[in-house]
Amino acid sequence: MIAVLVSAGWCVTAENLDLDYSPCIRDYDVTRDRYDYFLDCSRDSARAIGDAMERNSANRNVSGVAIDLVDDMTDDILNDIFTSLTSSALTLETAYLARMPYTKIPANIQRFSALKYFQMEEGTIKILPSGSLTFSAKLEMLHFFNNQIEVIEEGAFQGDFSDTDIGLSANSLTQFDEKVFRPILESKFKSQSRSEVIVHGNPIPCDCKLAWLLRDNRHLLPSVFGTCVSDQGTVNFYHFDPYELIGC
Repeated sequence: MIAVLVSAGWCVTAENLDLDYSPCIRDYDVTRDRYDYFLDCSRDSARAIGDAMERNSANRNVSGVAIDLVDDMTDDILNDIFTSLTSSALTLETAYLARMPYTKIPANIQRFSALKYFQMEEGTIKILPSGSLTFSAKLEMLHFFNNQIEVIEEGAFQGDFSDTDIGLSANSLTQFDEKVFRPILESKFKSQSRSEVIVHGNPIPCDCKLAWLLRDNRHLLPSVFGTCVSDQGTVNFYHFDPYELIGC
């Protein structure tokens, strides 16, 4: 959690302290020129969380939100939560969503221009449609660990991901699509970024659909941590013998 530190000469007003985010736990940081809130909403009801966000929708100083283990969460309520948070579009840096039955990315996530860390983990997302990962912010981390993602459509990623660690491990992807991932990997290569696309633990076959990367564009491999499944078992992309795809 964020520590509470009051800068010399800065006053915390009654208006700051009157905000009621219950049942969420609020922490805050006043080390800068504003009173930033980090909201932790775990094991509460989805509607109660949504009501708390709506009740405080005028607050412009939410820097982070974590929502975890909310069994009755729905896509509509989650979208309403982020609609209520849009007053903090210039301050929200962290969004952590985990272990809930959501199936979609919040539709207005692109409005949060300060966002650095966006995680949706252990959910029930199966498809990332075109345009669903549209960000105006230049993220440092975008993670979808252990969801049920089977398909990522062309154009799903919109924005600058040259310095973004993209985590898609432990999903159900059966293809590492050139049209989806090559533009991202090329941007990392050109910028000499150390960030990675991580697709470890997906049932991606080591077949001709991977020839674009494993055989033809091996200069992009340092930006990928991934594995594919061959007759010999699971193989790291980087260690796969490209001559096995010579006939593709």
